[in-house]
Amino acid sequence: METIERGPAPPKGSTIDLVHGKRRVTVYTLAEDTLENLGTLQLTASLCLALGLALLSFSAGAFMSISLAGTAAPSSAVATWDALKWTTMLFGFFFLVVSIVSQVRHKQKWNKIKTETIHDDQIDCR
Repeated sequence: METIERGPAPPKGSTIDLVHGKRRVTVYTLAEDTLENLGTLQLTASLCLALGLALLSFSAGAFMSISLAGTAAPSSAVATWDALKWTTMLFGFFFLVVSIVSQVRHKQKWNKIKTETIHDDQIDCR
């Protein structure tokens, strides 16, 4: 039985060379309820944006369907879809407004946290 030369042993661990460095960062202390409030505002903004855009998309699809159907569709069906189109459009815009308000409140809350936080280098030690 012959021994086959396979070259040097593969390196153990990561083959990426890490370059360590330092950077000054600002740390903001958050209370648990503040963190939950920020998370709730962000979740509300995201969910309302998704729901609002989905409803507006459905409304646009209903508008296109009504437009393309023309006079071939029964007037009762057109009236039903027209009412559905306006209802979904109204709720879509409502959810978009709620999303924007939630995002603005999130930003205001975050800016308030930033202004209320005092760091060691800002303390007057005279």
